[in-house]
Amino acid sequence: MTELAPAQLTTAAAALVAALALSAAVALLALPDRRTARSVGVAATVAALAGIIVVVALAGTLDAARTVSAAAAAFGGAVVIAACIPRAVGTFARSVVAALGTALVVAPLAVVQLVAVPPLLETTLGAVDLGGAFPRLATPAAVVLGLLLAMPSSLTGATPVHRRVLDIAPIALATLFGVAAVGASVVAAEGNLNDETTRILVFAAIGAVFGAVGWMLVVRIAGRTVHAADPVAGAVVGAAAVALAAIALVPVAVVAAGAAAGLVGGAMRGARHPVRGLAAGVLAGLAAGGVVVALLAEGIGFAATGSLGQAAAQVGAVFVITVAGAAVGAALGAVARAAAAGARRAENDDSPGEPGL
Repeated sequence: MTELAPAQLTTAAAALVAALALSAAVALLALPDRRTARSVGVAATVAALAGIIVVVALAGTLDAARTVSAAAAAFGGAVVIAACIPRAVGTFARSVVAALGTALVVAPLAVVQLVAVPPLLETTLGAVDLGGAFPRLATPAAVVLGLLLAMPSSLTGATPVHRRVLDIAPIALATLFGVAAVGASVVAAEGNLNDETTRILVFAAIGAVFGAVGWMLVVRIAGRTVHAADPVAGAVVGAAAVALAAIALVPVAVVAAGAAAGLVGGAMRGARHPVRGLAAGVLAGLAAGGVVVALLAEGIGFAATGSLGQAAAQVGAVFVITVAGAAVGAALGAVARAAAAGARRAENDDSPGEPGL
């Protein structure tokens, strides 16, 4: 099949599409009104600029396509982090928190995974991530997890995710955008759109279906209220798990990886804190899908090597990302909590008091 564009141009364009598609999915779920959209938009813009500056500073411009790919990943992560900060946090504090989370965690990992050859987690742990799920999905999810863990329930309950489950059309569109983001990431990693890439995209779509079904099945069996983002998260994590090493998977392994990611991710999605649970579910789903990939992948799987080393590597990579991202997120959560408390005090001071006698 003839390439649609030179490899570098394809990589850069697909990476930008992935970031925009992920941002669109988040916007459809998390922006209920113009005020919230404006606040998140400002914060995401500031955070994205901070991330891009860090990427360029660390990666340079010797490989423009890879630098653009890492910068786009930082942009997408910035939008996710900014949108998941509770509404009680003002625009300025939201911008600072999102910018620091992006600059300190998302951007550096994007550089070492998307610019470095071979990727850092592959050289150090042996973990494979051909679709770029670690920097694009796992890292912002880890930051969000730590951020929400450090904030009281009175604030996290106001996290802006407003869609009702009956809003079928927007949720379906958000799901399509989320899966499209994974697909575009695959094209960016491959650098072209040939028969092999098309096969990977089909496998990722199959993983998305089984991921969404598995996630929703567990949520319903557990008797939890279905959250609007549940089918989106299930589809995205299912597709991303398959994309870790889709080139080495047979169809049965594709189904198993997508289903495992959805089932484990849905099991981690608690009832009391759904958004925090969604972040934990994405991380757990990527780890579970990675284990299945490590067991069944041709050439590197257990069947071929007789070793569980690859499975340990996949889980280890997600664990490292989770610990690092959540640690930074928790520190930023303390900042956001203080900012929200200050805003409440200022609001109370400005309110009229009880008239004197």
